[in-house]
Amino acid sequence: MGFSAFEVEIPEAGVKGARNCGGFFGGGQFAVYHLQVANGEKTWRLEKRYSDFEELHRQLMVKFWYMNLPELPGKTLFHLDEGVVQRRRKDLKDFLSKIHDRYVKLLDRYAQLLVKHRHVKLL
Repeated sequence: MGFSAFEVEIPEAGVKGARNCGGFFGGGQFAVYHLQVANGEKTWRLEKRYSDFEELHRQLMVKFWYMNLPELPGKTLFHLDEGVVQRRRKDLKDFLSKIHDRYVKLLDRYAQLLVKHRHVKLL
């Protein structure tokens, strides 16, 4: 099975970290996106931060500089509330869908995002 057989969803997202931990730009809070990746009968759940998507986008821009890649949704610097995180979850899902639908045959970096471990659980 090739990469086109992979189905990727972002069914959940949330905010982690302390709201008032003394840090700048939102304290110690960060958004976490729970990806669900399925290929045939196997399903994986991965936990990704926005920085993982930024790194994917950066690597794709370097490798495929000549292509019109989809834009990465913007980042919120000051306050992460549930509404912002859920809107970004939807936008990140759209971003991944565009990459998958348009460039799946070219993107070994896409596969690395899906299998590079932060927190992976086989369901």
